Amino acid sequence: MGRTAKHLTVDAKLQAKKAARRKHAASEKGLQAKSRQNAQAYQRRKAATTQTQATILEDRLDPYHVPLHLATIAQQPLCSDSRLFREALRSADTVDESDLGVWSSRPPYKTLLAHREDEAERNFTEKLVQVIDGKHLRELREDGERRIGLVKAKAFETVGKELEDNINQLSLICREDAPEAIASAMLPGSKRDLRMARSHYEWSARRLYCLCSDLLALRQSAVKYIDKHRRGELAWQTIPITPAPSVTSTTY
Repeated sequence: MGRTAKHLTVDAKLQAKKAARRKHAASEKGLQAKSRQNAQAYQRRKAATTQTQATILEDRLDPYHVPLHLATIAQQPLCSDSRLFREALRSADTVDESDLGVWSSRPPYKTLLAHREDEAERNFTEKLVQVIDGKHLRELREDGERRIGLVKAKAFETVGKELEDNINQLSLICREDAPEAIASAMLPGSKRDLRMARSHYEWSARRLYCLCSDLLALRQSAVKYIDKHRRGELAWQTIPITPAPSVTSTTY
């Protein structure tokens, strides 16, 4: 006796195969396989970027200017005029920053499973971003004041070399950690991990923009550099801040 055909038409067979692929992709095993593939692809892209460091640096407009898309990110207002933001901006002692170390490293992050992300977790993420923004802005300003002190002490070459080295490093980071690359490597990661990866990228762009602004001013003359600082016109002194949207109150 012959076996009964499972699918009576070619179209039915194709549809069944597609359904099986979708089912596998949504399964735990399929998600893990996809995550591994994306992570491997991210590492290959990152390795290729590192190998072409010289080409990447030459591709920038010039040593003292930031590509337009990064400059646009750097000049976006910080929507963090909240209590947590102000406290983190004021001092490292006003907010507990002991658990923020993981976000200082480069992404991708793996701190929260996607299926655990409820409304409380999303509110926590928004508050976490506010603290991170305040912390980074405080550190950016402190670093700027440190450079001003060195320039006033006539350490022009030291500051110039430091700025050039940091600019080169941040340029590479902005290329390697572009949001689309991180998002691909993170799947099926949590929205918090993706949001914090984007925050890290945004702050890399802000630092790059501010350092290039400082180096351009310093190359004009140390006197002009110090004068711009006195008038509050350096990039790290003029990052705009706007009120943050309200979120449900949760304990940080």
